[in-house]
Amino acid sequence: MKVLVLFSLLFGFTLAHAETVTGEVFEMKSNFSKKLFTMDIQVDTQDGMKKTLAVYKDLQGQPAVEEKGVVKGTAELVSFDVDQKQTGEKGRIEVQDDKVLFTYEKDGKKKTSDEKLKGPVVTPANFNFYIGDHWNEISVGKEIEIRFGVWFRLETVGFKIFKVGETQKDGRKLIQLRMKPSSFVIAAIVDPLNLWYTEDGKKLVELSGRVSPKIKKGDSWKDLDADVRYLH
Repeated sequence: MKVLVLFSLLFGFTLAHAETVTGEVFEMKSNFSKKLFTMDIQVDTQDGMKKTLAVYKDLQGQPAVEEKGVVKGTAELVSFDVDQKQTGEKGRIEVQDDKVLFTYEKDGKKKTSDEKLKGPVVTPANFNFYIGDHWNEISVGKEIEIRFGVWFRLETVGFKIFKVGETQKDGRKLIQLRMKPSSFVIAAIVDPLNLWYTEDGKKLVELSGRVSPKIKKGDSWKDLDADVRYLH
């Protein structure tokens, strides 16, 4: 999903633009047959700023995770807030000048951290915007590097994003990308994320890998790898 920024001062007024994308989260390798969650993503653009809201809901309609973001210009992260309702955790990532600031809260306890800005900071709020900004490079096989903000770890982690190949699905060409940790150590414990975009890079169609909601196993919430289908 890439939002077209409609920013215009015409007759003294600012033109705003809103877009909503829905999605469905399925059990991995179920051939999109075992639905686990639904989600709605809303992007409001005004005065050169994008405000994003992503809400994941369980099949009973109860919110599982809410993610809010503020993005400046085409893809520059200002802030990203997470309310993980399943586990009672909250997190915030904020970029200020040459620093990335982190806040994590659970059970009334708060932790904070910061790190020097080392490169483009990407979160779910600005991920697709960043991909769109670099589509010309990615589509011809160039690898790009990002710092992905991991709110619960209070740090950013390096990832590489690159084109894997092309495929035909439902009568249209899709471009497959892969997002893989730059560190061999992290790559050994974190599976790559696979993403399928439309040929022009403007819409994310499918995703396979780690998602924001968790899955209940016994008395514990566990990380969830799933297949996601986006409905534009």
